[in-house]
Amino acid sequence: MNIRPLGDKLIVRDDPPKNKTTGGILLPIKSQTSVQATVVAVGPGRILSQEGIRCRRNPMPAKVGDIVLVAKGGTPVEYKGQKCRIVDAQDIVAVREF
Repeated sequence: MNIRPLGDKLIVRDDPPKNKTTGGILLPIKSQTSVQATVVAVGPGRILSQEGIRCRRNPMPAKVGDIVLVAKGGTPVEYKGQKCRIVDAQDIVAVREF
């Protein structure tokens, strides 16, 4: 299915959770409050004001290809044959910097 996020929405693909720390401690999945994901599509941003035909938009916190931490939730969708979910920009907890 081809879909395009609108407003301040993003489509993210969840990365497989790590179930073990580098020290060897096993982590239960239920204890994780946020999930690492890869951004696969980004909306244009929420409209802040409209002046004639021009719109000022809020900048998005991430771009396509960024690895982010996302709070649980969102709407599950299938995007280009992959299981993904649509989340709000405010649900992005952090963006991984390289």
